[in-house]
Amino acid sequence: MDAKDSGVVVVYAAVVHAAELVQKTHPYPHDAFSSCEVGPLAWIEGGSVRWSVDTIPLALPHRVALSSTQSGTWLKDETVVNCASARGKVVDALVTHGIQGWVACTANSTVSNALMVSVQRAMAQGVKVVRATRCSLGRVISILDALIPDSQGLSPVKARVALMLSLMLCVLSR
Repeated sequence: MDAKDSGVVVVYAAVVHAAELVQKTHPYPHDAFSSCEVGPLAWIEGGSVRWSVDTIPLALPHRVALSSTQSGTWLKDETVVNCASARGKVVDALVTHGIQGWVACTANSTVSNALMVSVQRAMAQGVKVVRATRCSLGRVISILDALIPDSQGLSPVKARVALMLSLMLCVLSR
């Protein structure tokens, strides 16, 4: 493995992380970033890169490339946090105001029944929704017949950026 196979990376404090997996885990120490359960891709040691023996190239389906000639404005999207008492009024209001997509931020991949009714209404109107976990470790479980697709291991913030890019690509391809 070498750098050209690793995709976008974050190098911080002599540790190389895959951009999809890295997260800031502490507000201020010099080693505040981690790839948590997966671990880093490599380490910088004595001016050389030592790749992890477990490193495999990431080929996640949400990777997109935008050329410098493509331009546009960011589309309307949000992050909606789910909780036991979550109601669908927030989702209904977002749809009324022209939302084009949002990330449903959950703990263990579930969405409350009241929120799910609004999600189904919104998706029937063409709004894109993605599930992501708000937990710092672990990922949303992929379920083949899930109504709401999962974030492929992305955090809610990263899933929102991927969703924005996806929405932009849909507009650009029209």
